[in-house]
Amino acid sequence: MDNKLQQNFTGISWQHPTVTGDPPPPPSGNAGEGEPPPWNPKSPRRFPHKVSAMMILVLLVAGVILLLSQANIRQIISGKAWSTANTAIAQCTSLGKVVINFSFTNKEASKAMLVVAKDSQTGLSSDLGKVLAGETKTGMIETTLTSLKSGIVSFKMTWVDDASSTDTVEAGYSSVSTCSQPTSIPTPRPTSTPTPKPSTNPTSNPTNSPTTTPTPSSPTITICPTPGTVKNIQIKCPYCTPSPSPN
Repeated sequence: MDNKLQQNFTGISWQHPTVTGDPPPPPSGNAGEGEPPPWNPKSPRRFPHKVSAMMILVLLVAGVILLLSQANIRQIISGKAWSTANTAIAQCTSLGKVVINFSFTNKEASKAMLVVAKDSQTGLSSDLGKVLAGETKTGMIETTLTSLKSGIVSFKMTWVDDASSTDTVEAGYSSVSTCSQPTSIPTPRPTSTPTPKPSTNPTSNPTNSPTTTPTPSSPTITICPTPGTVKNIQIKCPYCTPSPSPN
């Protein structure tokens, strides 16, 4: 039975027949080149390949983000969020070699960590040992290279009270161009000064003998003999007077 819908507006009447059954078949004949086929409401919708690949990529990224967020939530709930701060810098030394200096800070309130730092390029590592809560430790990775590309220092962390729980954080450093090499200056050999040996025979210092003051000598007294009676003899004595005088 046909239903008729009539609407009167300004004296004009429209009739809308109700569609029943299947839609009319497509027009016969070949469609023109470049023209899309007629739309069929029962046919499945088809998406371009680019749209499908984009949707798959979005779903994968969303899944990864969800997994990471769940892991962080579990860590926060268990009180193991690995709160840290770290830096790394590569630079030349005075010997013309590259050294990587780094620092690691345990920002946990009460939990200690065991930390090992490792360079991604050289594979060299440095063990920081136990890092207490709130403690900052520094270290270096000495290389034998004169230049180094930009790289990453990874810090592997393990809870002191739970060795089964580990995590890794990273710190990047910039590249270092060729280090200037030091000028080789010949090192002067020190002159060996012979050490004087002590003499086995001790030198005896001369003892100053006291100076003897000469005693003044008393004048010699000449004793003249007493002359007797002498005749015709004259004795010449300049210091004595003969007595008695001869007649």
